[in-house]
Amino acid sequence: MTSRTDSTEENVNMEKYWRTRDFKTSARLHLQHWLFQSTLGFVLIPSIREALANGRTTPLRVADLGCGNGAWLFECANLLPPSAQLYGFDIQPVHFPAATNIPPNVKLMERDVLDAKLPDDLVGSFDVVHIRAFGSLIRNSDCGPVLRAVERLLRPAGWLQWEEADTSAMTASAGRDDGARSCNMLLSVIKAGGRANGTTFDWFATVGDQVAAANFNYTNVVKFPLKSEQYKAWTEDYLLVYEEVAQMVPKEKDVPGAPLTREKYEGMFDQVVKETNEGAVIHSQHLIVIVGQKAA
Repeated sequence: MTSRTDSTEENVNMEKYWRTRDFKTSARLHLQHWLFQSTLGFVLIPSIREALANGRTTPLRVADLGCGNGAWLFECANLLPPSAQLYGFDIQPVHFPAATNIPPNVKLMERDVLDAKLPDDLVGSFDVVHIRAFGSLIRNSDCGPVLRAVERLLRPAGWLQWEEADTSAMTASAGRDDGARSCNMLLSVIKAGGRANGTTFDWFATVGDQVAAANFNYTNVVKFPLKSEQYKAWTEDYLLVYEEVAQMVPKEKDVPGAPLTREKYEGMFDQVVKETNEGAVIHSQHLIVIVGQKAA
């Protein structure tokens, strides 16, 4: 009988990664934000901005779930009227800037937004809910828990803007044959770890239908191709994640004979860095934006 520690896949725990972050993770989130914004060309997709501009008589309320260091919200603060009320929620507040450095209409709060017990003053109070890079939280291709959290927060006729890298299309390539061998091996390990924990990316094919079934009348799913001149920056963004993942893999002394140990992972990662220094790239090919309007 195979134990948990004998499984290559189960040795990689990405969920634990998201709860153990430091200043390097915050720096990576700034890089990721810049890459998303450069690729998309908007903070709020034009269809949402146009809808919000029609006949508004009350202050706009926007929530960013999993807000990290607040980078997206701060862009919103520069874009939207000063009367807009902007809220950011994250389970790990270590990345929040000092209160004195946050715009006056932005409030950052430590909160697990997937918890069904939300304060009454938050439920049904937001015009827009924004989420980004929630893919690793989707289990067994079921977007229901995330969509229910969004639906609870939105006002009737409120809007969802959900942005993801198309991780179903993750690829590694190089300008010469076999120049990305270790990169592809690492991607296989990460994907296998995800499968063992119920994290696959089949849901990209059904997310529009899942949004429609979650009390949203209007849905749209749009792909935005990455810019090839930014493949290197995307590669470095992913390398910062993959380097930290090593801390989630047990050492050889703790799991003797396991097919994947921290020492083996770190050796593979060193080869990945060598390949990327020689021109190999890792990226998702596209970003995906999912737009939904809650039923009125």
